[in-house]
This record gives sequence, structure tokens and C-alpha cells, in this order.
Amino acid sequence: MVKTLRFGDIEVPVPGFGAMGFNHGLGTNFTLEQAEPVLLKALELGCTFWDTAVIYGFGVNEKLVGDFIRKHNVRDKVFVASKCGIDMSKTGSNMATPQMTVTNKPSHIGEYIEGTIERLGFTPDFPDDFGPTDGRRGIPKFQGENFYKNRAIVPELQKLAVKKGCTTTQVALAWVAAQGFIAIPGTTKAHRLEENWASRDVELTEAEMAEMRRIVEEAKPQGARYSEALQKMVGH
Repeated sequence: MVKTLRFGDIEVPVPGFGAMGFNHGLGTNFTLEQAEPVLLKALELGCTFWDTAVIYGFGVNEKLVGDFIRKHNVRDKVFVASKCGIDMSKTGSNMATPQMTVTNKPSHIGEYIEGTIERLGFTPDFPDDFGPTDGRRGIPKFQGENFYKNRAIVPELQKLAVKKGCTTTQVALAWVAAQGFIAIPGTTKAHRLEENWASRDVELTEAEMAEMRRIVEEAKPQGARYSEALQKMVGH
């Protein structure tokens, strides 16, 4: 039997694991503690291609998977696929008679992707996850292997964030501020602005500052900050 298949540029193990039954379709609504034995067994077996979706429990399933991954710090061990494109806003909690509308509207997809990233707690897995007009597509540090090498720093920062009881973003912003620099993170989302502002309440110890410095220096960022054309514009 085939044991792996190509998914984009990655080989993933088959069969995968469908998380739907935890919170959708079967009249169940598992807690993290109830789902944990199954997910731990999947890791043990090497069944690490996990599928979820926005409509599974209206985001609850995605959050359950994300909470498990953060709790056990296994982001680098699993490949998570999620889906959108079905509007179930009129269904309510009754899955016996669901009211579904298939939609591929950009507004729907954008809204759901934003929610998925927040619930799973992930940054994009591929450079292709950036929109077609996203300026990051033209920046070397977000291209090819540079993207994956630079992204490797995230799990390390997440560990510290969990310890501090805050988000990864807040740890990063607190670290910048503690060194006497003014960070200016932009956002188009009000809740992200609140998250960024709350970084003012994160206090880093000397040991945590040293740990952050170690993480950053060992990561050795790859790729230029600007494209060649933009680099010339800023005088370098």
C-alpha cells in the first residue's frame, strides 16, 4: 500500500486523520481532554496529516486541534489541513437539518482564513498562502527556503509565550520594547490592535531576555528584508 503522498511540496503519511467526529456530524462535542488520547495515539503511530474545517463545530474543532498542538508543542510534527467555502451561518446547532450554502466569495474565504489562523494559532505554512497582491511575495525573506528557515523560530517563541500566558506576538513586541526600541506593528483588525497593545503588560526577566537573544541569534535570519528594487530606494 502507498504510505505517503505528495501534498504541495511536502510528502505526507497516508492515511491521514479526520478530526471532524470530535465536534461535528455525530452529535458529539469532545473536550480537549476527551480528544487527547486519540490525538496522542495518532502521533505515536506517525499518523500526522490531520484534517479539520471551519464548519466542524463552527470553529470549535479547529481550536481543539490547535490547543492540543500548543499544549504538547508538536507543531513541527503534524501537517494540519483545514477547509472553508461552506456558509452554515443559518444552521445553528442542529446538524440533523443543516442549512448550507457553497460559496467561494473572497470576503468569505478571507474571513474564514483569518479565523482559522487564530484558532489553530499558526502562521501560514506556505508562501503561497499570501494573497496574490500581498507585498510579502516580493520580499526575499518570505520566498522559497528562506520562508521555512525563518519560520522555524516561531515554535521556540511559542514556548516562551505559553510560559508567560500571552501570545507569541506579545512576547516578540515586549522583547523589542525592553531593548529600548519602538515597534510599530500595523494591522487591519481591531482585535489584533488590542493584542499588540496588551504587550505593554508583558514583563520579561533577564533570563527570558537572554533566552530570546539566544533564539534569535541561533535562528540566523535568511533572506534580505527588501527586494533589490526597494533596497535601492532606502539607500542601501
